Amino acid sequence: MYDIDNLRFVFFTHQHNIHLVELALKYFFEFNTFENIKISVISNTYSDYSTLPFQDKVEYLSGNVEFCSKGTHFSETLKRTLPHVKEDYIFTFCDDYFFIANTKFDELKKVMNLIVKEDIHYFSF
Repeated sequence: MYDIDNLRFVFFTHQHNIHLVELALKYFFEFNTFENIKISVISNTYSDYSTLPFQDKVEYLSGNVEFCSKGTHFSETLKRTLPHVKEDYIFTFCDDYFFIANTKFDELKKVMNLIVKEDIHYFSF
């Protein structure tokens, strides 16, 4: 059975939505109580690291990319930050994705087994 140690949950946000990702993380932690969950929040930049929520549970990565109201900062931010994620597999969420039920980790492990066994490079729910 696949070991989720090689899996990271990544939330994408931007400098103006830290309040939203804080809410998303609150619900994520409420419905995901598994001990060894690895979580990163990726943003174009952060104005004040000292105010970021859940610093004891979350790795914050900054792309040091200027915000663009048209969203062009998204791809450049990912290009600059994803190389810092060492796990082979990531589940990516936007900052407005909210968990509303417990994650079924046994089912998640089955999906991960399929992904690894079949050498799947992209999987989407």
